[in-house]
Amino acid sequence: MLTTITSLISRHGREEEVVRHFKQAFARAEGETHHLSTLLIQQLGGLNFLVSQFANEGELEKWQASPAHREMIQALEQDSLRELCKLGGPVVHVVVPGEGSGPKWKVFVSTWVVTYPLLLIMSLGLTAGAPDLPLAARLAITSVTLSIASIWIITPIAMAWTRTWRLNNQQMQVDVIRYEPPDE
Repeated sequence: MLTTITSLISRHGREEEVVRHFKQAFARAEGETHHLSTLLIQQLGGLNFLVSQFANEGELEKWQASPAHREMIQALEQDSLRELCKLGGPVVHVVVPGEGSGPKWKVFVSTWVVTYPLLLIMSLGLTAGAPDLPLAARLAITSVTLSIASIWIITPIAMAWTRTWRLNNQQMQVDVIRYEPPDE
């Protein structure tokens, strides 16, 4: 038996379209005997993994040459789709990157690009609207507003807009576990 793991990072707003293309491709392939099984693991936030099992390498090659596979790849070209690994072992330990993953500098840039304009607008607004407000009161207003905005606006928007850029080179870690029977 052969298992393949493929990552699919969907662009913001295409999450449901990706699932639709996946379902269409495998509905078309259902009559063919290439797959033993295929599992779509879909994280909220557009990070998906396809785990497919084949009887052998030849069946995998038949699937990759099939019209259903070509159509699926064509439909998902604008997203980040790549085969991560082929596994022949029955026991595997997999570590999957999360939605907030990515190099720290990319996470910083993603957040700062949204945070800086918001802070600038709040600061200019308070300066124009309440010029005599003490610094401590201004900081209290901006910090509360920024904390709330960070949880419900900044982080979700920044993570969605920069998803494919941040996660482009993130790899799933796969460790095939081999059991060696003890010597008697």
